[in-house]
Amino acid sequence: MLKSILSLSLITSPALKANPPSVLFDFNSNTGKVSQHTFSSGVEISPMVIGGADSSPTLYASFMNHKAKLSAREPNHTLSFKVSIDAATSISLDQISFDYGFDEQFHPNDITPSWSLQISQGQARPPTGSLTTISRIENRSRKEKVKLNGLKNLSNTEVTFTLTFHTQEKRHGGLNRSHIVDHILLSGTRLSHFKPSTLLSIGGVSLICR
Repeated sequence: MLKSILSLSLITSPALKANPPSVLFDFNSNTGKVSQHTFSSGVEISPMVIGGADSSPTLYASFMNHKAKLSAREPNHTLSFKVSIDAATSISLDQISFDYGFDEQFHPNDITPSWSLQISQGQARPPTGSLTTISRIENRSRKEKVKLNGLKNLSNTEVTFTLTFHTQEKRHGGLNRSHIVDHILLSGTRLSHFKPSTLLSIGGVSLICR
């Protein structure tokens, strides 16, 4: 005898605090490959790419010693990567942070290292930052945190992030003056990832047919 049973069950779960989904580049493999990616399978992250500079982008720049090292001998080096979201996925991108420093081992003159962030859509707050002026041989660094606006409910789209590094005095110098970048972390919110399911859930109430 065929029986059809319709059952209503209220599904509840305790509120859990979890780390937001994120993308991490820590350069521990001495490459631009993604180190960690906890968004859904509908989000693809390109490798980090070195670009910019006045002549050859990679002539005085590389991933080495578990960080990105960009010589100030070539101005306007860039680090860029792309986030691609498919049509079945919706996410928000909220913040990008990174360790930014400058290794000064030459010092023919004072120098003020700085960075700027360009995004193919949305806005960065703040879009620029800098270290205080370096007037002696030293290695200086700090943590940068940038809020992202206008990157909510992203679906079926691509967002490119480009960090550009320069010196405000436009003084460059030898190979032993370098911008140092590490631990680039992009965090956000995973809103949805649609996939076929046999479970229909409306407002926390599930209809299960057997």
